[in-house]
Amino acid sequence: MLVNKKAVAVLLCLCLAFSFMFVHLTADAADLKPHEQDSSLTVEYIYSGNYLPGIKFDIFKVAEFTDDANFELCGPFAGYAVDINSSDDESRMSAANILYGNAVRDGVSPGYSGVTDDSGRCKFQNLASGLYLIATLPSEYDGYYYSAAPYLVSLPNRVSEKYDWNYDITTNPKPQKTKITDSSDSDSYIDIHVLKVWDNGDHPEKQPRNLKVSIYCDGKLYNSVTLSESNRWSHTWERLPRGYNWVIAEEDIQGYMSAGAWFGNTYRLTNTYRGEGHKPQTDTDKTAPTDSEGKITSDTDSKPVNSDSEISTDSSYDPKNYNVTPDSQNERLPQTGVLWWPVPMMIALGLLFVIIGLLIKRRGTKNEKQR
Repeated sequence: MLVNKKAVAVLLCLCLAFSFMFVHLTADAADLKPHEQDSSLTVEYIYSGNYLPGIKFDIFKVAEFTDDANFELCGPFAGYAVDINSSDDESRMSAANILYGNAVRDGVSPGYSGVTDDSGRCKFQNLASGLYLIATLPSEYDGYYYSAAPYLVSLPNRVSEKYDWNYDITTNPKPQKTKITDSSDSDSYIDIHVLKVWDNGDHPEKQPRNLKVSIYCDGKLYNSVTLSESNRWSHTWERLPRGYNWVIAEEDIQGYMSAGAWFGNTYRLTNTYRGEGHKPQTDTDKTAPTDSEGKITSDTDSKPVNSDSEISTDSSYDPKNYNVTPDSQNERLPQTGVLWWPVPMMIALGLLFVIIGLLIKRRGTKNEKQR
């Protein structure tokens, strides 16, 4: 009977300790998500140590924080099949390429637009928590076009493994420049190549027979092509004038995740079969920007492409610069969330079984001695 009382006492102590542990860990899990507090974002455009004025940016909020400090696509981006929770730079840049291409394709208006001031900085304030897409529009300065690859920034930014958050972010897109030349110069034009790659896994039968891919100039459709085995899933657009915002986007593919990467002037679109389709776009409100402080503007310079085209020229972009990895001071996306609370629970249960086993063994030993 004494052994039974001891066993009950041990069990009660373990249950009490585990209850306190569970409450503490649950509270810690709730703290993974940043507080509902607005952030500020300063974008600095620096080339060779010089802070450049007049560089234009478009900013889109693409995702909300989840309770485990990951992201979930939101608003007009909610239907896109793209991985935004990867921690490596290549995957993050690939996601930014797809998100920006789809935004241009679907006519999604940026939530914010801004221009760097004389100090080469553009500051946005009162930004709600989430994941933001930063697109640098090609801008003219001192005889060159300046641009940068689109990239993703978390607001706020996690600055430690303990989920401490920085609500005042400064980021620096890695700039590229292209010299402005006369239209008769061959350097004034660029050839852009698109290549489709399929990763079907064990389901080659799911691959479409063909796929439409489009190229956009300054937000307007320029040309669409159909890729298939007959053209080796590739196409080249020749003699496109530099200094414009050339963006490539494909149509949505049921059951496939999309990734996009630039290699020089070649844009590789990779589709990986996941077995689960994504919902089509249903959000009809894609034009409501949010007010912010700082150098905010929607005005852009315009320049003609050619007399036969119907291309809007609100901005410009040199596509080869998409292959540049952003170099930001504080940019760091939260790592993929890991549920740690089951670990101590399993340890406690293991210790409990060990104690019960020892008690049973001890009782059996006493019984044998009494015999």
